[in-house]
Amino acid sequence: VLFLAGTWIVGTRVFPAMGRYLTARVTDPSMLFLLVVLAGLSLAAAADAAGLHAILGAFLAGLFIREGVLPHRQLREVEHRARGISVGLLAPVFFVTAGYKVSFDVFTEAPVLLIAVIVLATIGKIVGTAVFYLPTGYGFREGIAVGAGMNGRGAVEIIVAEIALAAGLIDATVFSILVFMALFTTATVPILLTTTIGWLRRHDQLVADERSDVIVVGAGPLARRVARLAAPNGGATLIDTNASRTRTAAAEGFSVIHGSALDEEVLLEAGASTAGTILSMTENPEVNLLAARIGAQQFGIPNTVATLSPDSSSALEEMLGEFKGRLMFGRRIDVGGWDALVASGGVTELSYEVADPESVIEAGVPVSDAVAEIESLPIVIRGASGDELFTGDRSLEDGDVILGVGRPSRVNARPQEPTRLGD
Repeated sequence: VLFLAGTWIVGTRVFPAMGRYLTARVTDPSMLFLLVVLAGLSLAAAADAAGLHAILGAFLAGLFIREGVLPHRQLREVEHRARGISVGLLAPVFFVTAGYKVSFDVFTEAPVLLIAVIVLATIGKIVGTAVFYLPTGYGFREGIAVGAGMNGRGAVEIIVAEIALAAGLIDATVFSILVFMALFTTATVPILLTTTIGWLRRHDQLVADERSDVIVVGAGPLARRVARLAAPNGGATLIDTNASRTRTAAAEGFSVIHGSALDEEVLLEAGASTAGTILSMTENPEVNLLAARIGAQQFGIPNTVATLSPDSSSALEEMLGEFKGRLMFGRRIDVGGWDALVASGGVTELSYEVADPESVIEAGVPVSDAVAEIESLPIVIRGASGDELFTGDRSLEDGDVILGVGRPSRVNARPQEPTRLGD
């Protein structure tokens, strides 16, 4: 009890103060990582001195070293280094060592006990999770689904089993049963999750991802026009390093952050942890790619879109696809050129109905000669299922409405009124 109370004080009081002190003075990521490891080893040693196992102290250290103790970027760097060492070296050594102590004889000598342990462990994990999930108010079915996912948490079970074996609390047969139980429960996760998610869907209780806010990297004239169409209810936050552009965007009513989108702290301030879309459209294609990748890989933003310039390397587009990023407008464009046109009033807002989907994608959205000759930039597809950004990879349907901007050379119609393409 004294150990747990002392650990709570250290974790909630001492660690945050130390984190603020160290991040203000230590700039080397390797040194910061070593200090975090030292903190974990210190709590592990304290647990051992208190007559408990060292793993308890290390586990508690991992719980307390979180955001608030270290800034987001530094914490990510520490996690990345720790994951590399643990997954690349420590975990394989541990599991191989544990494997030497496992006997397959349990399948013939104690099959009933093996099956009973697997069944009881599965029920215990799922039901236990569901019971403690009930106070959230999301219902027992969702609790069962979460429990099905938790059923795969078997690594700690093997660690505890090996500790018990070393202490003489269990024999090799029980140890082998516990190891196989951890393996089998982990292997059942895909099946159980698929089943429980289908169960939720049949009862209309499957909650969709509610991440709907939009982050736009760049606050130029075109970016502001796109942000207004992509988030008509004002749910867009713009990021730019250009102070003049951020002031202009703020004057137009946008939520704006002056800073670099390559800084995770800036993205976090912009709401990246809850954003549904990150759209990178600066004049620098490399910045666009990196910002989109950080949004996808570090913050799990599901919809990542970026612009690329006509002269950018084809490798950038391949790299964009590696994290399922998409190309805004369905083609490469000169953002700077369009910025100048929008700023000078040389573009017209367009809204037209699709009658020939292929012409929209292949020819840059031409409007028939009876209406206008125009180079158009499609921004949003307004379809039966709602609005989404135009990236050229969605199958257009007859009747979809494209919202965008264009620079017409001859206008014979009011561009704000829907016009059918291909007629």
